[in-house]
Amino acid sequence: MTSAMQWSVENPVRVRAMIEVTVWADRYDSELSVGFYDAFLKSSEAVLRQVDVPLQDEKLHSVLRVYPWSTGSPLQMLTNGDKQRRLRDTATACAMLKAYAPVGGAQP
Repeated sequence: MTSAMQWSVENPVRVRAMIEVTVWADRYDSELSVGFYDAFLKSSEAVLRQVDVPLQDEKLHSVLRVYPWSTGSPLQMLTNGDKQRRLRDTATACAMLKAYAPVGGAQP
């Protein structure tokens, strides 16, 4: 998650384009918009599975849906431009998620 956030901080033009395309799709082709979001969830889940996140599917999907809210939306970063705050917020969100899903621990 930290790597993904670092990428977004380093690629604000691409992040803005992703937001604009998603908003356009939501306005003109809601099925396409839902497909974008589903693809994001699937790719994020695949990455987390590679690092052996010890969560059942239902809880992992919950984390994936909550993560953007816990770090602030990409739009927030683009509008205020505070990249360092974005990275600090991501570190806080990661700490919260580690408490929710302790590495090597029992399933919460």
